[in-house]
Amino acid sequence: MPDGTVVIADEPHLLARPFTRFWAQFLDELAASVIFVVPLAIVNNLGVPLPDGVMLLPLIGATLYFLLQDGLPNGQSLGKILMRIQAIDERTGKPCVFGQSVLRNAFLFLGLIDVLFILSSRRQRLGDRVAHTLVVHTLTAATRSA
Repeated sequence: MPDGTVVIADEPHLLARPFTRFWAQFLDELAASVIFVVPLAIVNNLGVPLPDGVMLLPLIGATLYFLLQDGLPNGQSLGKILMRIQAIDERTGKPCVFGQSVLRNAFLFLGLIDVLFILSSRRQRLGDRVAHTLVVHTLTAATRSA
């Protein structure tokens, strides 16, 4: 079995490397900025009067996206789709669900404390450990070696 491979329910999964996970997260942050912040900034710069509280909408939208992103189909956020990785349940191998997504991503707000855990042998952040998730390549280890 190649290094960085785990077997869940008799299926080998190749763990995503920290660098790949970094780029997926970067792409998600970029997408959230474009979707939630840029349109509001443009409207605001055009001098269009905005009702009180509207400026909070991008923050709320981006926060919801970050908390729920890995519960999207196949355990993949936009960044994970582009980087060909996914979040899965470490016990079943099935894609991450919304509850796990909220739990694992809530720990992102701890910053470096959460991320340092990714250097473990199973490459799990603290949030992954609490939510019982792993981030793996979408192609199984068996498919990659074939």
